[in-house]
Amino acid sequence: MNKLLYQFSGVAGIFFPVGKPEDDGTCEFASNKCLLACAAINCNPKKGFKQIRNPDNGSTIQCEEGIEKIGHEKKKELYDFIIEKPVFQVCDRIMHELAEMKCNILYWFACGDCMKKDEARILKIIEYLDNEGVIQCGFTRNKTFWEESVKYTNYIALTLESYWEVLKSQTMGLFAVPDYKNNTVKIYKGQETYWICGGNFTYLKLRVNTIKSNCLECFNKKEGCFTKYSK
Repeated sequence: MNKLLYQFSGVAGIFFPVGKPEDDGTCEFASNKCLLACAAINCNPKKGFKQIRNPDNGSTIQCEEGIEKIGHEKKKELYDFIIEKPVFQVCDRIMHELAEMKCNILYWFACGDCMKKDEARILKIIEYLDNEGVIQCGFTRNKTFWEESVKYTNYIALTLESYWEVLKSQTMGLFAVPDYKNNTVKIYKGQETYWICGGNFTYLKLRVNTIKSNCLECFNKKEGCFTKYSK
């Protein structure tokens, strides 16, 4: 294996296999809509899939350039290394590659997710990296993993399907709600405000123009997942 981390959204990303576990993926908690709209699953230039179908209205969405370049086998190899090798070896490799990339922000699950069976191991890695000063962000649909991850980082968002589910959660954590119609993600800090990934701060229900997401830019500006209201 030549690399463990790949450039994603301006930072270093960890890519896990996508799809349900029965399909050799790690998206154990994914919704059907999420799987239908997943660019990492459906974008394959070798098979001619440069666009994917919007599950809400049937329109097509252009795949993000480059997202299809890390194939399933490579993602499986990266996942196996992180899950099977000793934790200290995984952490050392991540720290080494972050230094090579001159990056101090690690994006968990640039594709794929944390399965229930892997929660304890990935949390150990997150804890170690947090002690080393690595800033960690990302998205997950695994609620129990998310609840534990806030001990080490407030920049991992729990993905839910609607704002109604955010309201039902009755907590002030970081949430993500996919907007399949507009191919964007709304980031909620609790129940009162939201940002659009790649956009600027806004109040609930206010529309904003969005740009391509860039975690490093948001971190520097303290916007999006890295808003000054997150500790």
